[in-house]
Amino acid sequence: MTEKPRSHGMKKVQVTARPRDLMAEETLEGVWTARVITLLPEAFPGVLGLSLTGRALKDRLWQLETI
Repeated sequence: MTEKPRSHGMKKVQVTARPRDLMAEETLEGVWTARVITLLPEAFPGVLGLSLTGRALKDRLWQLETI
């Protein structure tokens, strides 16, 4: 296996004395994150998921976080 797996280097590993929240959304290391303020968070990504940016979101090239 010469290729690195897709998950290689995507997660940030950090040692702390405080336990992490297991129910929180995962954040990817080195990936651009768009934060959207909305009244309807379940409406995202919507039609965005069908476009080229949606494919990039699926491939974990960027992240969408609804607030």
